[in-house]
Amino acid sequence: MQVALSTFAVYVTVNENNILDAKKAFVSLALFNILRFPLNILPMVISSIVQASVSLKRLRIFLSHEELEPDSIERWPIKDGGGMNSITVKNGTFTWARGESPTLNGINFSIPEGALVAVVGQVGCGKSSLLSALLAEMDKVEGHVTLKGSVAYVPQQAWIQNDSLRENILFGHPLKEHYYKAVLEACALLPDLEILPSGDRTEIGEKGVNLSGGQKQRVSLARAVYCNSDIYLFDDPLSAVDAHVGKHIFEKVVGPMGLLKNKTRILVTHGISSLPQVDIIIVMSGGKISEMGSYQELLDRDGAFAEFLRTYASAEQDLPSEDDSVSGSGKESKPVENGMLVPGGKHPQSGDAGQQHSSTAELQKAGVKEETWKLMEADKAQTGQVQLSVYWDYMKAIGLFISFLSIFLFLCNHVSALASNYWLSLWTDDHPTINGTQEHRTYRLSVYGALGILQGVSVFGYSMAVSIGGIFASRHLHLDLLRNVLRSPMSFFERTPSGNLVNRFSKELDTVDSMIPQVIKMFMGSLFSVIGAVIIILLATPIAAVVIPPLGLVYFFVQVNHSCSLVCHIPGGMVGV
Repeated sequence: MQVALSTFAVYVTVNENNILDAKKAFVSLALFNILRFPLNILPMVISSIVQASVSLKRLRIFLSHEELEPDSIERWPIKDGGGMNSITVKNGTFTWARGESPTLNGINFSIPEGALVAVVGQVGCGKSSLLSALLAEMDKVEGHVTLKGSVAYVPQQAWIQNDSLRENILFGHPLKEHYYKAVLEACALLPDLEILPSGDRTEIGEKGVNLSGGQKQRVSLARAVYCNSDIYLFDDPLSAVDAHVGKHIFEKVVGPMGLLKNKTRILVTHGISSLPQVDIIIVMSGGKISEMGSYQELLDRDGAFAEFLRTYASAEQDLPSEDDSVSGSGKESKPVENGMLVPGGKHPQSGDAGQQHSSTAELQKAGVKEETWKLMEADKAQTGQVQLSVYWDYMKAIGLFISFLSIFLFLCNHVSALASNYWLSLWTDDHPTINGTQEHRTYRLSVYGALGILQGVSVFGYSMAVSIGGIFASRHLHLDLLRNVLRSPMSFFERTPSGNLVNRFSKELDTVDSMIPQVIKMFMGSLFSVIGAVIIILLATPIAAVVIPPLGLVYFFVQVNHSCSLVCHIPGGMVGV
């Protein structure tokens, strides 16, 4: 409107003989309307181009980083090549970052198939780095590494999926009932199933928040055992469990008579009680292998291994007797009740054979349950038509005064736009006088200018009102959301993934901040444009009143039956908190 007003004012004032007729006026308005959309979208296009340029630069930097060489380790199938050794490292030198000093130097060892190897040493000597090197997680500077068969890795910090206990153990593999139960028993998980509401179908929270550290470690260990790999790398998994539970796991899983007795096993450990049962002991010191051999051989040498034994012997605690519980009922095992950790005193003592059979029966009972106890709650959403209460809640969040002020300013804008077009048509109908000028030119221009100023003020007013209202609504909803989250019980945070909370406070509130005000402006503009067009059509052609209502009903039913609106109710979700 302001562009048209300025153009017409300059045209008629620079020369009195310039006559503004209908041809010039409405053709000019049509051309201005053609230019309106590209000029409005140009700032957004420029902003998008800048954002895309920044994103592409970041992607280029990220994709240009050095990558680990997948061929740094030679892998052989279990049936082919490689001799009788399962793992062979010759003159291996490894580093965590290229250009830095090596972390591991001069690594040389060979491990026969089916051997049990213990890696010991002081803290920071490179034990975990040695396992990472075998997993190709470190840069190989020089040397040759060969692995024969598949590899399973149990880290020191257990990794838990947000899924049921069974799915955490199966990890996508098909269920083999007999072997699955054997794995649960070997990893001392059967007694824990009695506490869980749905046995092994109980959902474990995000990162295992409803399990103790020992329980998470045993679930991680059971996952590795169940996958039935050829090589097992254990990064001190027994450090998170009690001594008697660690003894049970070593005997039933890792040891010479355990489930993995025919597999190649490398165990990083600080415990010394199990070292006499291993086949080979590797002693690490300063990123190098200082000694390697059997338990008796290293004792006879009286070197670094003997010093290690003397250092850690005083810290080794007495293990319980053979008939003590292996259920993990000590401090490391804290069962779950209704999604919360309960004191260890409630844990049943289940070390005897009868209790183990009872645990197996409980597992079978849990296995036939159709219902799974869910810890994590799905987002509450509604599909279909948006209820009027949603719009009303948002208007109250904006403020009723600002809401009705915005509607009034939208109305003023469109009324002034219709009035200016009507006044322009009257102006162009004025016939020129004898001297070639229009008689009421000043009067017509003044009224047209007043209508243009009114329209400009209305546009500025409703834009400011909608923007300020959007800020008020966002602040109101954010405070309500934050208040309810801070007052929630701890069980809410165990049931709700942290990603959902971050999404509510970022993506959802960003929608409230930016998208909804823009959508409101587009909706109100379209609504009043349609109303104005219908009024003009009815004034010009009254017979159209017979056609417009049926067309309106058709559009209404099409919108109701074919809309696929998905509304996540943030206020409703906050009330549910």
